[in-house]
Amino acid sequence: MLFFKTKFFDLLIALMKKFYWFLVNLFIINYFLMNTFSLANIHYDNSLYNQQNNYFVENRGQWPPEVKFMTHLEGVNVWITDKGIVFDYFNMNYLPSSNDSLTNITEEKINIKGQVIKMHFKGSNLCPSIISNQRFNNHPEFQGIDELEAYYNFFIGNDTKKWFTNVKLYKELLIKNLYSGINIRLYF
Repeated sequence: MLFFKTKFFDLLIALMKKFYWFLVNLFIINYFLMNTFSLANIHYDNSLYNQQNNYFVENRGQWPPEVKFMTHLEGVNVWITDKGIVFDYFNMNYLPSSNDSLTNITEEKINIKGQVIKMHFKGSNLCPSIISNQRFNNHPEFQGIDELEAYYNFFIGNDTKKWFTNVKLYKELLIKNLYSGINIRLYF
């Protein structure tokens, strides 16, 4: 029994070290990406973002079904999916011309550059081993925690079936049973 506990804690510590270095590398990549593109940046006012700081947006059908939650940080959208976490780094630049005003910004005048990093939890219940054909009955459960008063509305096109109102925002996200008996808590 002591051997099992020791191996479990060794595995947990190794996982935490890898995750720490992953975050350090993401910080370095983010710094590099945000400082290499130097055209005139577009600035926009997102008062909900400024008021509530950071939050997770639930997926009620406004995005593909594999997306469970999304959060937007400066220069990166983070997608929590049923296969892992996707970091979508981007930088939008406005290509000015001599007779431009803020009211006539068009898609043709915006340059978007970015990188996508997909993080999978090897051996987790999100990523069953393809090699060994293991089947996992313990599917992870995604749960928003600490709901905010604010909410989003998504009106996509003219089809009311693609309209989603009162989409909830959360301060934290819990992925239960990421590994058998192990949960992960994401928060700001």
